[in-house]
Amino acid sequence: MTVRPCRHPMCRDARGDRRLTQHGLCDQCLPRLDSLLQALGVDYARLMALPTPKFGARLRVDGSIVGFGHPAEWASDTMTRIADSLSGWWDNLAEDQGAARPSDRMRQHMKVKGALAFLRQRTDVIAVSGWCEDALVEWQGLHREVKAVLGLSKPTDWLPSPCWGCDATGLYLDRHRADPVIRCPACGWQLAEQHWGLYERAVHESRECEVLADTANHTSVIR
Repeated sequence: MTVRPCRHPMCRDARGDRRLTQHGLCDQCLPRLDSLLQALGVDYARLMALPTPKFGARLRVDGSIVGFGHPAEWASDTMTRIADSLSGWWDNLAEDQGAARPSDRMRQHMKVKGALAFLRQRTDVIAVSGWCEDALVEWQGLHREVKAVLGLSKPTDWLPSPCWGCDATGLYLDRHRADPVIRCPACGWQLAEQHWGLYERAVHESRECEVLADTANHTSVIR
């Protein structure tokens, strides 16, 4: 077999060159393909778990959604892009192999599930295909976009309470800016540093209420 540079766009040896391989992807990069597919599945699940816009929300000129905040439309669009990308490459590979191809009647999340199962079982075949690098670039772009928008591309301090704007879990402390804020990745709600004391008191009071409720329930059981 002919020895060629690894097709993974991030492949680099100690000199900064792509490693040479006979198998499309080198031994170090083949597992990265499977990890990337798995990561896209997690990205899709994260987006699917985000809350939907409140009734009556409308799109503002700047692209955000009045009454909701963070672009729920972006999340829905990105889920569609992930599903279309995965199912599209599934269709290409299935056609090459004479295997069952995705059906247009499949629901989106089932299409993603089916594509991941099909593709992850055939990473060695993808590695030697002519479209391997194109697929990797496309999948990496989607994964990086989701990580960046959801604040997952840097160390994150997650907070225990639900968002005050949409009730979703996942509030985090965004320290990576000149004016740190508490932020919700789901709806875009944020709280400036000067109001953190209010947040801390609310969390403390909420926990006290939970303790009181648990105590009351326990007492009623004893009686």
